[in-house]
Amino acid sequence: MWVIILLLDGDYVACAMTDWKGDPVFDNQLNRSWCKPVESFRKETVLRNLTLKYIHQSQIFGYAVSSVFIVLPIIYVGICDCWEKCAG
Repeated sequence: MWVIILLLDGDYVACAMTDWKGDPVFDNQLNRSWCKPVESFRKETVLRNLTLKYIHQSQIFGYAVSSVFIVLPIIYVGICDCWEKCAG
């Protein structure tokens, strides 16, 4: 369950996916903290957009995983209910 919460937050996956060294800084445009690069080997806006992409991918995956955990029990209960009605 906690994995789904971490995926829905998105910051943890975005932090793990970054390949640059940086300091955690709150960004008003993103409205969240992100790893601002210490060295300027790439444009900051490109890295900010890449971080935002990672956050969105993490959230989509989190919603997909939580949907699976919601839908599978419903299907399982429906199948078990049908088996009981057909057998009895």
